[in-house]
Amino acid sequence: MMTFHRVATDPPPADFAYRSTTDHGLYMPKQKTHKATKKRFRLSANGKAMHRHAGTSHLAAGMSKKRRRNLRGTTATVPLEAKRIARSLCGNSY
Repeated sequence: MMTFHRVATDPPPADFAYRSTTDHGLYMPKQKTHKATKKRFRLSANGKAMHRHAGTSHLAAGMSKKRRRNLRGTTATVPLEAKRIARSLCGNSY
């Protein structure tokens, strides 16, 4: 008996059961985006993980002008952390 491999463009067979919440053993689980990571980091075009500086939300009046100026903008994380962040974002970045 010969079996043929299905191509992605073929329609599903008549007895095909669509994914439901009870079919845990039939399908590979999807990788979900870590929402807290998505709120705090974004990936640059070169794959660097960019983040805001800490300590910029309030109480800036007590800081020197130089410190406030240097805390503006975003900076890149170290490459090892960038790899972990990229994996937890699953390609979903702003």
